[in-house]
Amino acid sequence: MSGAKSAEMFAALCRVLNELHPDDCFSIILFNGGVTEIMPLSTKRHVDFPNCISQYMLLPRSPGGKLEFRCFGCTALWCSVLEGVKKLKCSPKRATNYPHLVVLTDGDDTTSFPREAVEQHLSDFYSTNKKLKVSYVSVDNGQFVNEMKGFADRNPKWVSHFNARGVGDIQECFNQVTRVIHGVIKLEIDISRSSAQ
Repeated sequence: MSGAKSAEMFAALCRVLNELHPDDCFSIILFNGGVTEIMPLSTKRHVDFPNCISQYMLLPRSPGGKLEFRCFGCTALWCSVLEGVKKLKCSPKRATNYPHLVVLTDGDDTTSFPREAVEQHLSDFYSTNKKLKVSYVSVDNGQFVNEMKGFADRNPKWVSHFNARGVGDIQECFNQVTRVIHGVIKLEIDISRSSAQ
């Protein structure tokens, strides 16, 4: 993923992060042939984003241009999802009160780690934390689209799949992810109000 797709994805990510509360925590994991955590789990108020990940960014090619991630290589898709699950499982409870894993890819997995095993890890985590949400965002076409959609169709209560057919659709997919986040925030507010009464 590079060029316009990467720039649109980065801009969409920034909009999602803008929706977070200052005390909400987030982490960013990039993947190509391997998996790299470029933003350790931190509260939004303590992060200078995107300056904290500048070494992973490409500067605009022209004045007024858009930032994008420096992307290259293969697609360790399912390894990255597993890494995300591990991060959520090992995080302090306050950081994962309402854990949400967002996964974006524009290509089929090119590693040997089995998707089924990753889905089992996700299902096991959900069995211990019913607040878990997973949002898959796929770009373009490929077997990975059907795999992500299939997992979402089998687990509609906690897994969503949004498919962007190319540049221009990525932002709308992330808008849908934001709506999922807003739904969780509204649920938390409603629960808090009920407890106070």
